[in-house]
Amino acid sequence: MSDIFRDYEFVRIIGHSFAISEALGFSDITEDTTSMLNSLACSYILCHAAYKGYKTRRGNIVMSTVFDTLMFDGLASALIPRILVHCVWLQPSYLMKSLPFRT
Repeated sequence: MSDIFRDYEFVRIIGHSFAISEALGFSDITEDTTSMLNSLACSYILCHAAYKGYKTRRGNIVMSTVFDTLMFDGLASALIPRILVHCVWLQPSYLMKSLPFRT
């Protein structure tokens, strides 16, 4: 069973829009752009779950498949990248600003 949401690279990149908006959100990028990226990522997650449910089409297994896809994509595309951006990129920069350097 092929999955267009995983087979095509451009579609997979849309799923990473949460991490991209989070990383770019602290630069001079506009709020409209970050909102657009977040909307794209939400759309990717919802469409992927609906597609997986449609491909399953077997009674109550459909709801289980949709829920599983929503949870996995929510973690893989939204929660974990945001945590990584904050822990790996932002926290060290905050720490570096708070250290007293002697010149």
